[in-house]
Amino acid sequence: QGLNNRLAGYIDKVRSLQSENSRMSRKLECIEESQSNELGRIKTLYEREVQDLKDSIENLTKTYRDLQTNSDKILKDNRDLKNQDHKLTTDMRNKNESIIKLRDDITKLRYKVSAAEKDKGRLGEKLKEALPELNNLKEKISEAEYQLGDLRKINKDLEGQTCQMEK
Repeated sequence: QGLNNRLAGYIDKVRSLQSENSRMSRKLECIEESQSNELGRIKTLYEREVQDLKDSIENLTKTYRDLQTNSDKILKDNRDLKNQDHKLTTDMRNKNESIIKLRDDITKLRYKVSAAEKDKGRLGEKLKEALPELNNLKEKISEAEYQLGDLRKINKDLEGQTCQMEK
């Protein structure tokens, strides 16, 4: 009987262990399935996150290239504007110097015009003084020309008389 009891205890123990083993196998399957599902979900999230990061890197790279291109264009525009500013500053300086020279020339010309007007006034006065004398001289020249004409006639007559006398 002791052996039977022992055997029955062993059989109960085996059944209990088999039942525990079965329960643990089911629990293990549940855990493995849960872990598999969780791993799949995590893998999907990870892959999605990796793809999002790749897309972000690609967008940042494109944005960087665009910014680099814009930066280069802005730097070129800045150089061009500096050159243009330098040229305009030089032109403005030259024009200001020309304006100063022209103002000096205008002042000199005003002095010359003023002097010429004074000379004109003096010459006008001299002309007024000289006109009556000029008219007198013209009359004298007319008289002298008239007398010269008379003298030529007389000279011609005398030459004619001299020629007749010589003959």
